[in-house]
Amino acid sequence: MRYEDMEYENCENVLRYIISDSGNPTRAEIAKRLGLSKATVTQIVNRFIAYGLVHEGQRLARQGKGRPGNPLSVNKDMWFALGASLADNTWQFVIADMTGSIVDSYEIPVSHMTQENFIDTLVCGLRHMMEKCPGRFLPGVGVGAPGVVDEAQGDIVFAYDYGWDSRLNISGRIRDELGLETFVMNRNDLAGIAEYKYANPEHEQSMIYIGIGQGIRAAIFSDGHIIRGADGRAGRISHIQIDPDGKLCSCGKRGCLFTIANEHALLEDVNEMLAREDIPSSLRACTGSLSAEEVMSDAEKGDRIALKAVRNVASAITKAIMILSVVLNPRKVVLGGPIGDSDALVGFVSDELASRAGQRDIYPAVLRCSIKPYGSALGAVGLVIDHAFHLIHEDFIAFAKQQ
Repeated sequence: MRYEDMEYENCENVLRYIISDSGNPTRAEIAKRLGLSKATVTQIVNRFIAYGLVHEGQRLARQGKGRPGNPLSVNKDMWFALGASLADNTWQFVIADMTGSIVDSYEIPVSHMTQENFIDTLVCGLRHMMEKCPGRFLPGVGVGAPGVVDEAQGDIVFAYDYGWDSRLNISGRIRDELGLETFVMNRNDLAGIAEYKYANPEHEQSMIYIGIGQGIRAAIFSDGHIIRGADGRAGRISHIQIDPDGKLCSCGKRGCLFTIANEHALLEDVNEMLAREDIPSSLRACTGSLSAEEVMSDAEKGDRIALKAVRNVASAITKAIMILSVVLNPRKVVLGGPIGDSDALVGFVSDELASRAGQRDIYPAVLRCSIKPYGSALGAVGLVIDHAFHLIHEDFIAFAKQQ
């Protein structure tokens, strides 16, 4: 490896560690964690401080032998990151500082979910947010997209939830229109990244986020790394077969999780029960425009039809979690999305897992998502922050040459 490449990699790793470590690490701690010499870390940190990217706090109190170090933290007021994600046919945008704290947000609905309207609305919203940035703007953007994503190319390969079976290049359009480097990932994966980075106080390294809405997808973290798979398709749990004799799925199998637990399946189940069963329900007043959010809200209020439908979803999700637990052994599972963000669903899943647990099968804790309503967009910001040194490298070098 060339010296210049090694220096770049060391700078990038040191900055990432300072950003990600909420305990404000010292130079010695960084050197030990990254396997670098203290002299190398000191040289890099001093350059970051001179540039204004890193702050140095007061020396820690002496603990044991040796000279205590000074805690380091990233400057929250220098650079800001932009992320966007599609949620319920609406683009959500956030600007956050380098610690992931949201400082501004914005939403634009997409009229008629064609690929053209989808990308036009995205570019319009990004342009608006760039003008609102309160400080220096990292020249990149993270984007949460539906469907299967080719992260290397920045494409949606297909998104069957919207009937898209042809590629859509997001990164090329943003680069041409706005001149920004673009990092594209599935929106549920990004919601999982946000939960992992910013709502994981115990720093759990093995966890799964399951987003349940128009589609169902899992973001799987093992030993602190998200599992991508051979071509980025890991986590497509919607096609785990739950009931071999169930409804025919678009993939050709019967009884996939998708046919039982997504928004469409939930609403279909509710409408069938309303027509079939003589049970009082507030949902009868809104069957013409019934939404998954209304069903989940009424379930929280104790509506019997809504609770029965949510319990059916919970039973299917429980079976999927049991399969994932045997293979991956996560410590916790976080449920999110329009259906997953529900105390009723989390309660049903937790109870069913507890009833099935035994001496050999110990299942993970099931939690409701913490970051809402902009979890996926914040995860997109996290992608940009992960690439912060790459994005500011030219500016950083130009500053160093002037010193």
